[in-house]
Amino acid sequence: MFVNVLLPLALNNLFTYSVPAEWQGFLGFGKRVVVNFGKKKLYTAIVISVSTENNSGFDAKELISVIDESTVITQSQYQSWQWIASYYMCYLGEVMNAALPAGLKLNSETTFILNADIDLDKDNLNDNEYLLVEALEIRHFLTIDEINAILNNKKTHSTIKRLIDKKIILLKEELKLKYKPKYATFIQLNPKYSSDSNALEALFEELKRAVKQQQALTAYVSLSNYYTEKPNYLVPKKLLEERANCDAATLKALEKKEIFEYCEIEVSRLNNKATNTNNVLVLTDVQQTALTLIKQEFTTHDVCLLHGVTGSGKTNIYAQLITETIAQGKQVLYLVPEIALTTQLVSRLKKILNTTIGVYHSRFNENERVEVWNNLLNKKNVQVILGARSSILLPYDNLGLIIVDEEHDASYKQQDPAPRYNARDTAILIAKQYNAKTLLGSATPAIETYYNVLQKKYGYVPLLQRYNNVALPSIELIDIKKNIAQKSMKASLTRELFAQMNEALDNKKQIILFQNRRGYVPMHECMTCGHIPQCVQCDVSLTYHKQINLLKCHYCGYSVTPQPRCAKCNSTNIITKGIGTQKIEEDVQLLFPNARVARMDTDTTRGKLAFETLIQQLENREIDILIGTQMVTKGLDFSSVDLVGIMNADETLHYPDFRASERAFSLFSQVSGRAGRASGKGKIIIQTMQPQHLLLQQVKEHNYKDYFDNEIKERQTYAYPPFTRIIEIILQHRDPNVLNDYCDVLCKDLQCAFGKRVLGPEFPTPARIKNIYNKRFIIKIEREGNITAAKKILQQLVDSMYKYNRSVRVVLDVDMCS
Repeated sequence: MFVNVLLPLALNNLFTYSVPAEWQGFLGFGKRVVVNFGKKKLYTAIVISVSTENNSGFDAKELISVIDESTVITQSQYQSWQWIASYYMCYLGEVMNAALPAGLKLNSETTFILNADIDLDKDNLNDNEYLLVEALEIRHFLTIDEINAILNNKKTHSTIKRLIDKKIILLKEELKLKYKPKYATFIQLNPKYSSDSNALEALFEELKRAVKQQQALTAYVSLSNYYTEKPNYLVPKKLLEERANCDAATLKALEKKEIFEYCEIEVSRLNNKATNTNNVLVLTDVQQTALTLIKQEFTTHDVCLLHGVTGSGKTNIYAQLITETIAQGKQVLYLVPEIALTTQLVSRLKKILNTTIGVYHSRFNENERVEVWNNLLNKKNVQVILGARSSILLPYDNLGLIIVDEEHDASYKQQDPAPRYNARDTAILIAKQYNAKTLLGSATPAIETYYNVLQKKYGYVPLLQRYNNVALPSIELIDIKKNIAQKSMKASLTRELFAQMNEALDNKKQIILFQNRRGYVPMHECMTCGHIPQCVQCDVSLTYHKQINLLKCHYCGYSVTPQPRCAKCNSTNIITKGIGTQKIEEDVQLLFPNARVARMDTDTTRGKLAFETLIQQLENREIDILIGTQMVTKGLDFSSVDLVGIMNADETLHYPDFRASERAFSLFSQVSGRAGRASGKGKIIIQTMQPQHLLLQQVKEHNYKDYFDNEIKERQTYAYPPFTRIIEIILQHRDPNVLNDYCDVLCKDLQCAFGKRVLGPEFPTPARIKNIYNKRFIIKIEREGNITAAKKILQQLVDSMYKYNRSVRVVLDVDMCS
């Protein structure tokens, strides 16, 4: 018997392995096995098919072991993987690698053992070699990390190499299962007491002199609901200690007296149980009308766009649809673009929905993600999944509805590594697999989405009124040039923004300041020679981080301490340029010393609970002014925020990308929507060098339709989506000359195959990242053209170029998001 398995590698084919006799008849689709691939590497593979014939044309290696008794993926899931690999021009193994949580992939770890076949003479060993050999004699095998600890990281690799050369030690590849179930200690009452209340009462009398033990027993009886119709005799040890105010020794004493019994039970790491609530969701008349229209649209369309302005209560409509869907016994996937949104949404949904909510995103550790995966796979009462884009790859069983909130957001597009899929588009495909519906929600729909509405491909429901008829915030465009000329700037704040902040603080209201650049200042510049410190590995300037006093590269992490003198001319005339969130935080703390100021960016939200802590602080009115990057713009709902300041609109407007205006309009509209959601007195201050810019005027008027009409004309004129599909070809190499030569050859082939549809090659900005030079082509394929045929031709050209030069890395990005 043979099995065809899928490996988590960037390879085209399935691979065939023979099945030892003892496992024949046991293997089937979706089970994990351990296989040897290459010389010594071991991998977790997934069985795709079983056969009695070896059709690979090669001698098949034997499987090493079988991991599972049941499947870890579903047939529907595998079909969606195939579609993702085909559409986004990547390998099926790359999709598997992205989909499976790390805890379900066995970790191949190199270990070292002593060679038992040689006579060992320790007299010829130096100190490090002797130390390592002695450790191996005691422990039998060691990993690299363990050897580093033994030798204190002194010449570890050279010591290992010498011992291998002398054939004293051997390499051994081992597999380590990453996922470990979590166990907790529970305490139960000896059955002779739990089944006889008279015996229990006599026991209390016996323990009269042992006051602590009697208190522990009393606490146990209370926690276990002993005298109720449905007692729960298993009580967590930790909870019992807290309730009885006793230590472990007291409980151990009761165990020795054979009163208590200890047991270890597997428990969940997830805090996602339903909240028992009597809250009834009541929709406004406008929301109820929108809900009715969505249901009508779903009778004729599989996909519907809910175009709701910020603060219109889209989440309430989602919650009602979720309630109705799970009442039918079906599952719901609720996609959000930002991990920060999950915290607030889970809290809100638990108050409305009487069901378990599974949360899935990259901030969860490996074990927590495996638990969510297994709960879905084993149908353990998880009907609602809330998560970021990776949750689209989970093993669903009976999807009825997919909600894609903030569907316009670029975060739904995976950038690196492959598969470079768009979770919104993939959600629509997966929904079709299950005959489910997809609801797209946004205040500023993506150009392609709104175009599909106009083409009658998607249903459309407008919700253009805020909850309880609250007014949209007023937006004021403030000219930075005018403030500079009048010398009325206060640090990075214009006179108008400073005045509005004072007024908001006097009224006990909260403020959000938006600046889409973290760090202190973007650059240091020498005023004598113009030198700007650059990253040694990337073509970018270094950003200054004041708190750690380092100039850092935000692409590769390189850092250096700032010097008082210019590295080129030795001048001390060095100034800082631009502003980051750290600089604004410092300025605001100086200008408003009595205000409580916090910052939300990548630097302050690295921890698992960092988002949750900041959001809770803002909700609890423990923060007066929140300064943040685009994290603060997406879907967060705070009733006491009345003022939002956009520190510099021009940086976002002039990014070299055909989607720059779309992103700018969405970003400014979304961040504006954080203000006045309860009071209706929200105020937005946008600081800019060009207040007459057409897009800013459209943002000011909340005029999405006018913005869309202008943007769609430009897209049509220059043949950009939605009128074309774009495939980006990114070429990478350490040597720019090799890269240029490769591009010249590929350019001729591409132009021969696609003609004027090819743009490039061009160096992007930045051209070099981590000492790798990048160059790119863009291919535009007409919407009415055969995209499948175009991809096939492109793949053939890329494969033929691989034979020309294997050292150049080629990355294909379908429907690139820039």
